[in-house]
Amino acid sequence: MALTRVVLLKVGIIEDTSILSVIVMLVAMLSPLVLYWAIERTGWGKFLFERPAWAHLPGTPGSRNAVSQPRIAPAE
Repeated sequence: MALTRVVLLKVGIIEDTSILSVIVMLVAMLSPLVLYWAIERTGWGKFLFERPAWAHLPGTPGSRNAVSQPRIAPAE
């Protein structure tokens, strides 16, 4: 966000504060989406968007010591 703001102010094309704020907010919202898309395409950096096994709560899917839940047969 700060880089976008500095670049837009240095270029001097946009001087209205409200328009500048909207552009900075849009860049702040879109840049993580572009980063996620690029990581999904290349496969590099997936650790940025995946929770490691040690950080899961015990018994939840993805944890090292996940407890398998018994399947309940449907009532007939």
